[in-house]
Amino acid sequence: TATKVSFRDNVKLESDVDMVTVDPADPRAGTVTLMGLPDITVITNSLTEFKNANDLNDFSIGNPHVRIRGRVAGGNTVIASELELRGPDTDTDVDLQGPVDSAMDPEVVILGVVVDTTGIANNNFEGLDDMPIGRTAFFAAAAAAPPARLVKAQGNLVGNAVIWNEIELED
Repeated sequence: TATKVSFRDNVKLESDVDMVTVDPADPRAGTVTLMGLPDITVITNSLTEFKNANDLNDFSIGNPHVRIRGRVAGGNTVIASELELRGPDTDTDVDLQGPVDSAMDPEVVILGVVVDTTGIANNNFEGLDDMPIGRTAFFAAAAAAPPARLVKAQGNLVGNAVIWNEIELED
């Protein structure tokens, strides 16, 4: 008899909070959008695990920095399984991991977000083993991959825009 069943969530997001809407009937339910990732809507519900927070009322625009794990619910919508409050700091990291919508050099589209890789150094394109594979091999693998190939892009928030500096294939 199982005491716990868990599913591997393939979406991981990290950035500052851009907008929060809270369901008046349930402060754990609502939506969140993140700075630099405005096209992705994150839905929370009674099953969402909150870390370092009680509910969505603990989140505010621009502050704090959050990490989100979840699964694609269709299109650019993510259902959050975990929402972690990282606290008020000067962290400008932005992470976007999810299934690839399309990949054609120099752009990778993940959950509707266009990741322009023009500024990413060739040695910051990584394969499944976290070793550099270069731009050409990365795009060949991302384009030839079966549906739902996972890719993780990392960058830094500058204003409301993201400057991407690393991208890698995930399994």
